[in-house]
Amino acid sequence: MRRARRFRRRGEYRQAMLALREACHSGAQCPRLWTLYAVACLRVRRAADARHALQQAIWLRQRTKDLRRVQVLEALLAQLETSHAPPDLPLRAA
Repeated sequence: MRRARRFRRRGEYRQAMLALREACHSGAQCPRLWTLYAVACLRVRRAADARHALQQAIWLRQRTKDLRRVQVLEALLAQLETSHAPPDLPLRAA
């Protein structure tokens, strides 16, 4: 996560996304990490990867019965699915 944060500060969003993807796919079961990866995917306009990451984050949050955050993530996923292009607004991850 430190690498991703460093890349993001420098404006290297693709490198930040790749660092987060590596962290997610290395067996991390952290829904926050998956949400951060989804936001990074949106920044580099990879909507399909962002959808998959959000679905994984939702599933992990449901397992821990964190219903409030599940609702927020579902709203974000619904917004992503209804729009044809990723939003240009700054996103904040959970």
